[in-house]
Amino acid sequence: MTNRIKQLAYIIVITGLVAGFCGACKCPPKKAHAAATGDGEPGNTSGNSGSLPPIALTTFSTGNNGQGCFPTSAGWDRYYVLPGYLLGPNVTPQPTPNPYPNVDNCTFVTLDTCDPANGTSIETGIVIMYEFNPLDKVCASTSSCVDSSKLTFCTRSMATGKRYRAAVFYKSSTAGGLQNLKINWSYQ
Repeated sequence: MTNRIKQLAYIIVITGLVAGFCGACKCPPKKAHAAATGDGEPGNTSGNSGSLPPIALTTFSTGNNGQGCFPTSAGWDRYYVLPGYLLGPNVTPQPTPNPYPNVDNCTFVTLDTCDPANGTSIETGIVIMYEFNPLDKVCASTSSCVDSSKLTFCTRSMATGKRYRAAVFYKSSTAGGLQNLKINWSYQ
């Protein structure tokens, strides 16, 4: 490396360290999704969080999409792959459309089904995986949701410049009369 490149690299590293120590990240602290999304209306997107429009349970695919953390033998028989990508910090180029903008370049993402509209009987699960390695994943199927412990929070860390895919699962035997599922997302 030339001296000029070494100097530039040194300045970039020092700037990053100073920004980190000074609390330059504007990401909101982890908190309950309902408080993070404002009015919580379907399709609401505000800053680093939002909600998908309610997803009709009839649009979920049959099976478990080969996800080992949601075996069909345990009743996981419906899944829905979220459209678009969840974005790690500093992803370039930004996808178009960009349904889940990470405007503050946060390093964690949370998806949840923890919403009163989802009722208390349906059992859900969520997987978030790196787009090019489906084995680099985080799965969740239980939570401490106020509305129901059968609803799910799934949080994972994200690497700089990487994009992630996600899917939501449910057990059809637990859906009861529920017609739609509300899914929320937030970056922290």
